Amino acid sequence: MSPVIAALLVLPCLQQGASLRSDLAEVRALIASEDGPAAVTRIEQLLLDHEGSEEVTLHMGSVQQEMTEALFLVEMAERSISAKGSGMGESSSRFRLYPGEELDPFGEDVIEEIMVDVLMGDLDLAEAKVEIEDALDEDPEHQPTILMQAQLLARLRDLPAARAMLEDARKRWPMDDAVVEALVDVEILDQKLEVAQRIVKEARAGGMLRDGGEELQAQLDKAVSGPHWPKTYGHESRYYDIQSDISKDICKEASRMLESAYNSYSIHLKKVRGLEKNKFRVFLFSGEASYHRYAADSFGTSRENTAGLFSPFLKQLLIWNVPSREAMMRTVVHEGFHQYLDQIAPETPRWFNEGMAEYFELYETVNGKFTEGQVNRNHVELLLERSIPLVHFLKMPSGAFYQGDVGLHYAQGWAFVHFLRNSGRDEKKLFDALFQRFADSPSSGKVLEEVLGEVDMRQLEA
Repeated sequence: MSPVIAALLVLPCLQQGASLRSDLAEVRALIASEDGPAAVTRIEQLLLDHEGSEEVTLHMGSVQQEMTEALFLVEMAERSISAKGSGMGESSSRFRLYPGEELDPFGEDVIEEIMVDVLMGDLDLAEAKVEIEDALDEDPEHQPTILMQAQLLARLRDLPAARAMLEDARKRWPMDDAVVEALVDVEILDQKLEVAQRIVKEARAGGMLRDGGEELQAQLDKAVSGPHWPKTYGHESRYYDIQSDISKDICKEASRMLESAYNSYSIHLKKVRGLEKNKFRVFLFSGEASYHRYAADSFGTSRENTAGLFSPFLKQLLIWNVPSREAMMRTVVHEGFHQYLDQIAPETPRWFNEGMAEYFELYETVNGKFTEGQVNRNHVELLLERSIPLVHFLKMPSGAFYQGDVGLHYAQGWAFVHFLRNSGRDEKKLFDALFQRFADSPSSGKVLEEVLGEVDMRQLEA
């Protein structure tokens, strides 16, 4: 998949009028030069610049679709280029379905088509599962499709079904490393770490794993033990297991913030079942360099310009010791919300996930209680300058959310969540319906259509 494809997808909407056509060369050059972020920023600006023009108004539906595809394909092109640079061939069928984890879907045709549809938001996971089942009816022995179906089942939280499918695949292909790695991934995702260790040990002893299983063993070691520090401090509270190479006091401070925040979530949103036995795991790094090294080893990228992140695969929350303690604790709460939501509604749109995290990040402690609903002045100032039409913003795919004008995306996600939770009874009902349906369904697209399909977005924005 070439970066030029993205430019070709932008072409139809940009050719609606002369003023739009004049911008095409710039966008095409940016994408062809593999400058993805700059291309996405320019694409978004074009949408804003031409929002009110007659030619775009007449074709707004197709404009949004074309731009969504372009934003996604810019990201996919960048990932493809990155994969080539790291020695991963385009014919590889190895993949992971978690956004943020290492991804290389450019292999078998059936996998590529379904993966593109899933990551663009054109196909929900439940719908993708049906398409994969249809593909397997045509070729029941197609191993990459079988592995992809198991990965989808795992992400849909049907871990017993995913495990059973991979155990069957292991009987059919007993010496195949891809099957073993997929099975280990499922056990890690299910936090059955002792089982994963046994599988890896047996596979390494049998010589079944590429490069002797060193890479898989290293990933498993991280899932079991987290980072290896010369000296580790720890603190366990009711729902959190926090470790650090800074001090025990900072573990306790983070624990107090996270416990207070979780108490608020459990009252106003939903409790996580079984949390006493499987506590949230948090790692606080003393330095930025060690944080980035661990992130790079775990996710395939160092995640530059981040102060923290949460891995839905390893179930670990990672934070580094930024100079401002207040900023660090806000990051702890922000990323801690992602960790919480992963247990309740793992397939929410990015605007909702990040918007909620931004919303709860601005906590205030009043009489010892965690309070919500504070106004983010920086977000408000940005939104007074520019915004994306809500009808388009709510359909933004995951890849596009983290490209281009990312600050605007975060601000608008926060604003819509704040609006729903604080404007009035009707808006709060909309929020409650969204949250409950996200928790019940893996199909975020269907949830948005069911809950917001009849809502006049322009009136909501007025």
